[in-house]
Amino acid sequence: MYLESPTHYASFHMPTHTQDETARTASNHPLRICIVEDSHAVVEALAEQLNELPDVAVVGTADSEATGVALLRNTDYDVAILDIQLRVGTGIGVLRTIANDSPSTCKPTNMIFSNYVEGEYRSAAARWGAQYFFDKTTDTQSMLDTIAELALR
Repeated sequence: MYLESPTHYASFHMPTHTQDETARTASNHPLRICIVEDSHAVVEALAEQLNELPDVAVVGTADSEATGVALLRNTDYDVAILDIQLRVGTGIGVLRTIANDSPSTCKPTNMIFSNYVEGEYRSAAARWGAQYFFDKTTDTQSMLDTIAELALR
C-alpha cells in the first residue's frame, strides 16, 4: 500500500550511497534491495523471491536497528525493505536515523514489511520516509509486484 502522507494510511555489503532511479536506469544495474529484518527465515524466503525477479538484486541484509542504519548508510541501494520490530530496535528507528542522510533528489524507496499494521505504525513509517507499507500476512505478492514495477523504471 502506498503511503501518501504521514496521516494517510494506506550480511552487510559496503559501497557508497544511492543514486536516483534515472541514474540507475542509465547505468543499467539491477534494482538494488536492502532487507532489514530480524527473522532469518523471512530474509531467506524474501531474498529468494526478490532475486527471481528480473533486474532485481538483494545487496545487503541486517537484523537490528544499529546494523540496519550502518547497512543503509554504507551500501548503494535503491529500495530498503524494513520490518517494524527488529532483534534490537525498530525499522522506524532506522528510518528516523537516516531520514536526512540523502539529498531529496536521491532518496531511495523505503518499504515497511511487517505484521505490525496498526495505524500508529503506518503514520510513523510515513512520517519518517516510508513510501509503502505492506502486511506480511497478506501483502507479500503486492510488495513483489511493486518492486517488479520499480525495476522497470
